[in-house]
Amino acid sequence: MKSNIVSALRQNKEKEEKALCRDIRQYGRDVLDADAFHYAFDERHHLKSSVADHSLSVCIASVQISRLLKKLGIRIDEKDLVQAALLHDLGMLGRKDKFEGNLDAWKSHAKESVRIAKSIVPDLDPRTEEMILSHMWPVGKTSRPATREEIILSIADKYASLTDWAFLMTDSTYKEDLKKKILPGRYGKHADRHADKHAGRRDPK
Repeated sequence: MKSNIVSALRQNKEKEEKALCRDIRQYGRDVLDADAFHYAFDERHHLKSSVADHSLSVCIASVQISRLLKKLGIRIDEKDLVQAALLHDLGMLGRKDKFEGNLDAWKSHAKESVRIAKSIVPDLDPRTEEMILSHMWPVGKTSRPATREEIILSIADKYASLTDWAFLMTDSTYKEDLKKKILPGRYGKHADRHADKHAGRRDPK
């Protein structure tokens, strides 16, 4: 009896993980395939992460929060949330040439992220833009998150930032496994070929 319950729970968890990875790939396809996103794997971010790794962590956390809320009957626009999570820090690309220092980057990168986001997703939804602009609240030149999606992204960003700084590492392996399923070309057996495809591509100006 106990083994049957454990097996059922494991199968349900695997089903939920598969759906999470599938939906992130579907909703975030334009961003995940963009040269700017792959360039972001080479842009160091926080202590031991990259802009792209951090963005994937934020995206995973955002969708996990969204699905928890959905179980409580609270509706969340996951497509816009996924896009915003993947795009929110791309303004950090080439940060040494754009900003005067870390403080300037923290305060100003959200607007730069929106600019790059619009080059990747020309019909970027205004709600997605607002999510990106408000994600750094209460730090920097940003407005207070107002919608459910804006609040989720801001919380997920703070949580992922803590894990980037190695204060909380309990789910590190779990997140890495999910990233491999979301972007196998980058993390899996075809990683070298995928990296060669994007090699030499420049940061969007």
